[in-house]
Amino acid sequence: MLRVNRGDFTDLVLRGRVLGLSGLEPSGLDEDKILNIITMSEMVTAAVGIERLLNVQTWQGNPSVVNQFPGLDLQIATGQVDADTDTACPALDSDVKNYNYGTLGSNIVTYLSQLEWFLRYNAMTMGLEPVEWVIAMRPDLWFELTSVWPCAYNTTRCEGVLGANAEVTVMGNEMVAERDAMRNGHYIDINGRRYRVIEDTGIFEHNSTNNANLIPGEFASSIYMVPLTITGGFPATYFEYIDYRQAQANISLLRGLEEFFWTDSGKYSWAIEQTKWCFKLSLKNESRIILRAPQLAGRIDRVKYSPLQHLRDSDPASSYFADGGVSTRAANPFYAVWSGR
Repeated sequence: MLRVNRGDFTDLVLRGRVLGLSGLEPSGLDEDKILNIITMSEMVTAAVGIERLLNVQTWQGNPSVVNQFPGLDLQIATGQVDADTDTACPALDSDVKNYNYGTLGSNIVTYLSQLEWFLRYNAMTMGLEPVEWVIAMRPDLWFELTSVWPCAYNTTRCEGVLGANAEVTVMGNEMVAERDAMRNGHYIDINGRRYRVIEDTGIFEHNSTNNANLIPGEFASSIYMVPLTITGGFPATYFEYIDYRQAQANISLLRGLEEFFWTDSGKYSWAIEQTKWCFKLSLKNESRIILRAPQLAGRIDRVKYSPLQHLRDSDPASSYFADGGVSTRAANPFYAVWSGR
């Protein structure tokens, strides 16, 4: 709103995106307006913050921590019990495998193939097909996995069948083409079936700082197989949230004093507090992720990888998060008489 001098331009144009790509942030926010409208800038800032928070909690959320819901790490697990009686329900256990910090190679094909077959067999024998699964992992792990998958997948177990002195010929250009197609198409073929791959930085990552089994430059994380829907298109993994639209009847009784509004079909609630010309904006969301068929979900833990260069992270708590600098600055008067000098 304030122009210091005639040289200030108001025709600024935003290049690129500010909000993330996960779809967890509130919608309907005009990013182009953040350059000239302070309120919109603050709303986008709040949206980015809640997206980062929900992204991490989707996987790592733990109800023992205040304001967190159980993430998929707690739900894709063994030791499932009845909610009312605490009786063990092993039929609902997920398939959890330990790769034990092994390097990427033919073994990862064996592990993923067995994981896929085990879960698909569960779906077949339980009458839950067709199931829509996705494979999820961190982007750094995905990049390293695609480097070895085409060759490893197309030659797995060859040495065991043909003998130690046998030779297997693969075409290098075909392997490179398959690798590039996987990366560009975000898919992976397992047991002759193609699965969509989700790359997500919200998944926990081990490194040499938090895990003594790794040295600098080494990382380890999990690969997940998550069922999105089962037979009839019934949702198996989805978000539930409190619909703030239902509070409208109560808010309307405040007789004009209300400063609340909701977005995204009631998923997000916004509140505004005013003191003279100052405003305080708050954003609230009460949601949780639900996995209705844990017996159709699985993961492979402690898969080790060593990228040449680690990617940037969207989580501010990560050592690979790159800060963008300051967003507010102190007043800087141009005339000495105004500054008291």
